[in-house]
Amino acid sequence: MAAEPKRRKSPAPSRARKRTPQGKQAIGGELGAEIGGISLIALAGVCTVSLVRGPEGYIGGALARASVAGLGWGAHVIPALCALTGLLMLWRRTGYMVTIRLLGLGALAIALVIGFELGWSGESIKNAGFSEFVQSFPHDGGGWFGAVGSWALVRLFGCTGSVMVMAAMGAAGLSVATNVPLAVAARWLGRSVWQISALLFHAVRTGYDAMVLHLFE
Repeated sequence: MAAEPKRRKSPAPSRARKRTPQGKQAIGGELGAEIGGISLIALAGVCTVSLVRGPEGYIGGALARASVAGLGWGAHVIPALCALTGLLMLWRRTGYMVTIRLLGLGALAIALVIGFELGWSGESIKNAGFSEFVQSFPHDGGGWFGAVGSWALVRLFGCTGSVMVMAAMGAAGLSVATNVPLAVAARWLGRSVWQISALLFHAVRTGYDAMVLHLFE
């Protein structure tokens, strides 16, 4: 019998390449981080100028008055945090999304404002009613926002518990806003302190040796 001819395998059908749609996409990634960083730096500059040089213009004046009345000492600290977050967004564009960083910045600002008010008012928050406490005196520590937040937290956690909650919230917010883990920041801070201390010790030692040599010449 004649051998049956071998059948040739038909080539596998080539998979059609999926074409990605070239539609409009939302601003994100590095471009979103750059725009967010520039916006935060501009906001920090406007707030700082309005607070240092006095209210200028309708928007600057309203912003300065509202920030001082509502945030107290936080009005002078939060612009610096906004500038720091904006610079880190321009420098380190990878990591958390811009929205997540802004949420972290908001958590840090809330923790600072309430913490300032807790330090300013002290034990007077415990026994005061809400209306009595809010309207009793100017709340220079955390403004009206800090007064409301600190009164509510003290009722929930007490003074010591409120300080611990705000410390944890501020640390988490700082880590998210700056996109820098706390362990990395702690190592950098420890290394910087050690290097500065070594430089100061070397300068003092050099000056001491020079003074001793000058005295015994």
